[in-house]
Amino acid sequence: MNFKQYIEEVKKEIIEARYKAFSTPSLLPMAQSFSHIINYDFQSTGKFLRPLLTVLSTDALDGEHEEGIHLGTAVELTHAGALVIDDIIDEDTTRHNQLSIWKKFGNKAAVLYSVLLDVAAASTVRTLSDHKMARAFKEIMDAFARTSYGAMREAHRNPWDLVEYSEIINGKTATLFRMAARLGCISSNASTDTTDIMGYYGEQVGIAFQLMDDIVDIQKSINEWVPLGDVKEGKVTLPVIYLKTKYPEFEKEYNIYSKGVKDLDDVSNIMDNIKEGIKYTEDSIRNTLALAIEKIKIVPMVNGYKTMFGEYASYIIDSMKKEIAW
Repeated sequence: MNFKQYIEEVKKEIIEARYKAFSTPSLLPMAQSFSHIINYDFQSTGKFLRPLLTVLSTDALDGEHEEGIHLGTAVELTHAGALVIDDIIDEDTTRHNQLSIWKKFGNKAAVLYSVLLDVAAASTVRTLSDHKMARAFKEIMDAFARTSYGAMREAHRNPWDLVEYSEIINGKTATLFRMAARLGCISSNASTDTTDIMGYYGEQVGIAFQLMDDIVDIQKSINEWVPLGDVKEGKVTLPVIYLKTKYPEFEKEYNIYSKGVKDLDDVSNIMDNIKEGIKYTEDSIRNTLALAIEKIKIVPMVNGYKTMFGEYASYIIDSMKKEIAW
């Protein structure tokens, strides 16, 4: 089975397992009450990048595939619940090309739905043995603590500080990929060293994913000649932080541009220099992924799986590139 076939099969299993997670006797009544929200949310599927990493790690380390699916489903449901809350906090009105949950159903329903998703995630973990279940919950709680701290840091960050920006990426996006990879080590009872290396791989892939996401919003803004996404919100990400270090005047011009300036002559350096910032970020992505792939080479894996981690890294970046015209 090649990588493309593999991920399509895993996606199908995760999609089916998501619904099954709500079928336990204790969850069913609440799930029935929220069935309209569940169906609405699940009709627009994401990329399943994180659960794919969990299942891939499980299979590569010769764990039980079914346990990998359960853990991957927990990752997907946990991530979905976090996105519901993130959209409320950030007041984002769309998610996966449709209205966000809070915008469609209101804040109260959205918060309760996020709780339901977390409980459903926990119910899938409870299918494991006591030892594996305890280890899985420890990883998930650790990730919750890291992402919560990252969110607090983001709310009070100095937007142009590169160190703070990097710490926030590590605390939020990278943490969930780290968790996904480490959960994939549980079924095979992998050693601490192996788990740490897999977690490092996930963390680096998560950083690369976030950097690519930063590029997407900026490239879309350039393509449409209007500020979109992070640019419209005035968020400062790596491409523009880098440009400020080279061109001190860039901060003022970027702030003007993000507000929807009509006359591009007022921000002459934006279009001239933004490609330089994108190139710097692309180089950072390549270096980050190279470190991850090199590190994972020392982990013993089932034949045929080691190369898939390189393919998985490329798959993440390619899936983001599809959102913009290159």
